[in-house]
Amino acid sequence: MPSKKSEWGLVAVMSYRMLARSSLRTQLATGLLLVAAGASLCAQAQAGSTGTATQPVSESIWARDKLTGDWGGLRTDLTKHGIDIELRNSHFYQEVTSGGVHSNGEYGIKLDTFINIDASKLFGSWDGLTISTHIESRDGNDVLADAGAFTLPNTSLLYPEPGNYDGTNVTSFMVTQMLFDDKAALLAGKMGSMDLLQGLFPDIVDYGLDGFMSANSYMSILSWGRWLTLSQYGVA
Repeated sequence: MPSKKSEWGLVAVMSYRMLARSSLRTQLATGLLLVAAGASLCAQAQAGSTGTATQPVSESIWARDKLTGDWGGLRTDLTKHGIDIELRNSHFYQEVTSGGVHSNGEYGIKLDTFINIDASKLFGSWDGLTISTHIESRDGNDVLADAGAFTLPNTSLLYPEPGNYDGTNVTSFMVTQMLFDDKAALLAGKMGSMDLLQGLFPDIVDYGLDGFMSANSYMSILSWGRWLTLSQYGVA
């Protein structure tokens, strides 16, 4: 019979594969399946360790750190087992009122799913190993082409692909191993440029949402960033 930690690892792998192949309209449904599967495992783990399940504490929506709350204790239990899941849904309406290529307004939706796994907590071994996944989905349109080729007024809607794109892509899948008492790190995998910049400059980037919204703002302060593609494979 597989151990609890093996079951948690199975949930993480299944969620990654399902989310990577889903569309924006089905990704939320897939997330609910993950929540249901995780809830079952959490109940089993709690029953095995304490003999009784802990009753979740209800929390006002105005007092929550996250809009969806703690998922009846599931979010906390996932974190204890080394799995952190964050969903970020953003809606944009932008309009080119003058100048640019075309005077036009567009509405777009973006869903960012972040799944971070701490191997030492999940498997009980392999200290310093983390796996970070960023799945990006978008629906609707943007004004990137209407504003002009060198304007790029919405960094977030550049991903997964610019233009009138509806779909889902895994833009970042990075495996990181900390070395020499966390004094150095080895990274490998598919690296999203914004995820890389976010790790280096979190206060000014923030995925083009709470930081600078225009991609040109990043290029003016990070001149080497113009050589980055939206997503690339590599080792660092």
